[in-house]
Amino acid sequence: MIYDVIIVGGGASGMTAAIFAAKLGAKVCILEHKDRLGQKILATGNGKCNLTNMNIDRSCYNSSSKTDFYSVIEGFMPSDIRDFFMSLGLNTREKNGYVYPYSEQASAVLDVLRYELEKLKVTVVTSVHITLVKHNQTYFKISCKDNEYSCKSLILAGGSKSAPKTGSDGSCYEFAKKFGHKISAVIPALTGIICSEKYFKELQGVRTDAALTVSLRDDSVESFGERGELQLAEYGISGIPVFQLCSRIKKLIDKGFRPTIS
Repeated sequence: MIYDVIIVGGGASGMTAAIFAAKLGAKVCILEHKDRLGQKILATGNGKCNLTNMNIDRSCYNSSSKTDFYSVIEGFMPSDIRDFFMSLGLNTREKNGYVYPYSEQASAVLDVLRYELEKLKVTVVTSVHITLVKHNQTYFKISCKDNEYSCKSLILAGGSKSAPKTGSDGSCYEFAKKFGHKISAVIPALTGIICSEKYFKELQGVRTDAALTVSLRDDSVESFGERGELQLAEYGISGIPVFQLCSRIKKLIDKGFRPTIS
């Protein structure tokens, strides 16, 4: 069978792309290498799944790209995201700008996406291990250990390297490279920071509002910081202000600096 669209990756973006394509009349197939769809969705927002943030503008994003990436975001704003999920039967609620399913259960988000895929008769194949992706000027050919799939259009929605246990292991980067796409260096974001001090085991689980400042002994680099709920973990620090700063801290470490966080 030759599909109109094959989507590699059955996470939030892959399922949403499949729904929009199927609504346009396309014959769609999702190839997911885990044993079920949307595993990362269940872990999002501490199990509550924060769908979007109503307070969005250009200042919320960091990018080295010279292109106008924000035009993509303007094409599908937070209100559109809420309308989309409402059309699937999911009510949402807003808390300080953050948008959650009304039940505050991530499983509700996954359920409505899966039900819509079934309703639209999207083919879903799980536990797929792709070995080769190529294009023969007419169709894309996706070779797997036990089968081969063909399609007119291919969408790579395999996520980054952020969560291998849920499927995002970076494997789609290699497929994208073969089609001439440039892959930017990947750095951690929205994650905790491992610290060298030994006393964190005693403080594990403590949460407090804090103002964090990242500084260096080298005066050529300005200090920077964030404020929010800090969470102390066995390995170091976590929480929203750490999530906001971690990518900048990693860039400093990659340059050979040893930042101090106070």
